[in-house]
Amino acid sequence: MNKLDLIIEFCESMANMHIKGSVHALAAARELRDMKPVGVFAYDEENKVWEELIKGSEGTTLYTLGDTDE
Repeated sequence: MNKLDLIIEFCESMANMHIKGSVHALAAARELRDMKPVGVFAYDEENKVWEELIKGSEGTTLYTLGDTDE
């Protein structure tokens, strides 16, 4: 079980006890779990930062957590 699953499980138990705000927290956690990555962040062999927006790239996965200018 990963950390997000633990958070969802906790929010579900709080929602079952009708704790104020738990339903919103549960919805937000489920939304995070279902997010799709938008890119990958990594360093090249010269230790320069690059971002790859192509599937199959290796590195740290990037997600959009808020509004964008699009």
